[in-house]
Amino acid sequence: MIRFLNNKEIYDTLKKTTENSFNTAFVMVAFIGNNGFGYLPEAWKEAKEVNFIVNLSNNAVCIGATNPKAIKSIQRRPNTYIRANDKLHAKMYIIDNTLILTSANLSGNAFDNNHETALYTDNPKIVKQAKQYFTNLWDSDETYTIENKIDEKINLWEKSKKKRIEFRKLFGGYNRRPSIPLLSLPENEVRLPDNTQARITYFFKIFLKDKEYGVDWAQNELKTKQNDFRKLLSRNNLRKNQSREKAELIYNLAWGDARNISKNKFLNNGVDKIFNECENLLYGSGPIEIRFDRFKKRLKWAGPSLPSTLLCLSNPKEFTFWNSITIKAFHILKIRLPKGKGGAKYSAICRYQKEIIQKYTTLKNLFEVDKLMEHIGKELIK
Repeated sequence: MIRFLNNKEIYDTLKKTTENSFNTAFVMVAFIGNNGFGYLPEAWKEAKEVNFIVNLSNNAVCIGATNPKAIKSIQRRPNTYIRANDKLHAKMYIIDNTLILTSANLSGNAFDNNHETALYTDNPKIVKQAKQYFTNLWDSDETYTIENKIDEKINLWEKSKKKRIEFRKLFGGYNRRPSIPLLSLPENEVRLPDNTQARITYFFKIFLKDKEYGVDWAQNELKTKQNDFRKLLSRNNLRKNQSREKAELIYNLAWGDARNISKNKFLNNGVDKIFNECENLLYGSGPIEIRFDRFKKRLKWAGPSLPSTLLCLSNPKEFTFWNSITIKAFHILKIRLPKGKGGAKYSAICRYQKEIIQKYTTLKNLFEVDKLMEHIGKELIK
């Protein structure tokens, strides 16, 4: 049997499945809220064995997604075993021979506020596969015991409390979109309202301190990509040794080897046509909106990412990447962009990012602004 569940049905099913006695539970849940374990019936205390894998990463703790105090409160139970995996984002509850595979974390938001969905099944084959996946992750090298780290995580939770309060003031809660008015799109200049600037500033400070994907990483990444770009598409090299292999390297500037099917279809445009359109995009005359749209129209399977990548690498102080996560960040911050995936929208993104770079002079080019906005997008759509 397989059943689809949504919203309150998820908690009701979990409660009904476990309110009477059961033997074992295997729970893989990314984030556990302040009173997450309070949603579990008393029978969980009497079960023979209860195993949890949770996300106890520094990021999850700092933003308040996982409360280490709640985890420690049940860690002492003799029947309960907890391990952590910092990459975990899955949510599934295996109770004896039943499985609930869901979007819902173990939190009040998940069970009371959010729109969540789930599949419930007692199919032996599926349950067995789920248990095997749980076991494999439990035993993997990247999953660790928490006994020696839980107090450290609690200290981190307390230290970041002030930041979470500041976050709430700016955004009205972790899961709520900011209630600021939509911006119109001016023709000749862009102005970010003060409340949007405050939101960007909040994440800008975090971005500067990010040693893994912060400003230093962005600078090195851009330098590497620009070296590859110059070998292929500088004015001096564009017309040299044109070949299908060289056209493939151009496509890889945007996608690498991630989209081989689309790459082959893109290469079917023909070598001459690809290089002609690259030349017009990068060194032609006319508004960038028109050159951008021409490139997408004449080269099938190019999409908006490839022309934006080439433009950014040619002149990162004028042009940025087409980045879906960055665009989501703009929407969440209520900065209105033109619809579609054309040159008008791309031009607007570049203009807004130029306004941002004027206010945050530590950022030297639009590639770095894009990485800042991507950082904001990833945080706000969690």
